[in-house]
Amino acid sequence: MKNIHKLFVLTLGALLVMVIPSVAQVSLDHVGIGVSYWNRSYSGADERSFLVNYPGDGGFSQGAAIPQVSAGLLLFDGFGIDGRIGIWSATFSEELDLTGGLRISESIKQTVIPLTTGVYYSISNVVPDKMNVLVGAGVNRYFIQNTSERTVSAGEGSVAARTFNGNDYGAYGKLGIEYLLGDVVSVVLDGRYNTGSYDKTYIPEFAATPVTRNVSMMGLEIGLSLRYKFVKSDANSEE
Repeated sequence: MKNIHKLFVLTLGALLVMVIPSVAQVSLDHVGIGVSYWNRSYSGADERSFLVNYPGDGGFSQGAAIPQVSAGLLLFDGFGIDGRIGIWSATFSEELDLTGGLRISESIKQTVIPLTTGVYYSISNVVPDKMNVLVGAGVNRYFIQNTSERTVSAGEGSVAARTFNGNDYGAYGKLGIEYLLGDVVSVVLDGRYNTGSYDKTYIPEFAATPVTRNVSMMGLEIGLSLRYKFVKSDANSEE
């Protein structure tokens, strides 16, 4: 998890090395910072399925904000490649009351770092000198950390926090509007749909057979970002 930023930089660097020999017009298009809201929607198992008193699959969603940084390389005629890294976190919890005042409380604090690489196309000057439309698609790599904890009140069986790490892949498609504040600064409002899932194996109870469940990463994401553009808006319109 500590090396995610390094991985992001290396990923963009590798992409640049691959395209420079074949595309003479490659240039750094933009860098940006922003925040989005990713609402994960589950049709099957969710993270609560690893906890006590699970209410059952489906009909559940969990959303949280993602602070993020991004960068893009312009290839030719509005086409480019971009990358993004952010962080999403949420806590899932359940409780079970037993006889004799015994209460079991379990929780999973989850952190997901989506590392994104994809292609985009900018439809320039939809509103002359003011607005561009952006479309794109690509691949997400999800770095996932789950920290689980169990507390038993009025009894034994509490388990201290334990952390588990993993990763998996998904895809995304996006559509956005870029509003130009000048030659080098713009604001982007975009929506994307993320896909993918990960597998987690757990033991539902003492001495039981391990069970593997597939957990969805799918969900709609809406974001707002501020960009600094190295390729000025008038240059984009002339290509």
